[in-house]
Amino acid sequence: MLAAILVAVPATVVAVLALVLGTLFAGEISRPIHQLALGARRLAGGDYSTRVSVRSHNEVGTLADAFNQMGEEIQKAIEQIRQAAARNKELFLGSIRMLANAIDEKDPYTRGHSERVAFYACSWRSTWACRPTKSSACTCPASSTTWGR
Repeated sequence: MLAAILVAVPATVVAVLALVLGTLFAGEISRPIHQLALGARRLAGGDYSTRVSVRSHNEVGTLADAFNQMGEEIQKAIEQIRQAAARNKELFLGSIRMLANAIDEKDPYTRGHSERVAFYACSWRSTWACRPTKSSACTCPASSTTWGR
């Protein structure tokens, strides 16, 4: 019986030690993957500044580096799209202003009509406390009128 206890105690100690070490190593393996998954969810949710800090020299570290590079490229592309949209909006509004001015200058009766319409539209908007939203842009530059799109 003493011999059985002498054999069972070291076996139990080894089993507990293996269980503890296995749990620690499993956490070290799964933690970087969990960080990548959280980062991917934030990136998919629109947070393009998301980066993950995984310090590993294996495949998971390579994947984290690729993820961070992808985030940077997406962020750059989104910024370029925003800049292009702003330029296009200015070009479009400039074209509308030129057309309105050309029509206004054609006849003395219509000269200044667009400016007057813009003035009265802005006055009406402030009188009735209209608030522009993202879906319906209300702008009142002196030479063009944009109401609801």
